[in-house]
Amino acid sequence: MARILLVDDDEALHDVLAMAFGDAGHVVVSAKDGVAALEVIRREPPDAIVTDVNMPRLDGFALCRRLRDAGDAPR
Repeated sequence: MARILLVDDDEALHDVLAMAFGDAGHVVVSAKDGVAALEVIRREPPDAIVTDVNMPRLDGFALCRRLRDAGDAPR
């Protein structure tokens, strides 16, 4: 069972994805945008991240760039 960070500001889509990952046996941790995701990652790094690309404050592309620059994601 993987701990998956789900990052999405669309509540309806988030709920569907969280249910699907949960039904597959994964633990789902949530964040509404990239800034909140970084806070979650600092506290307890997930096994995988699923992120939307179009979000307020810090979008999914910028989140991935920050994680790569910090050495927290494979290239």
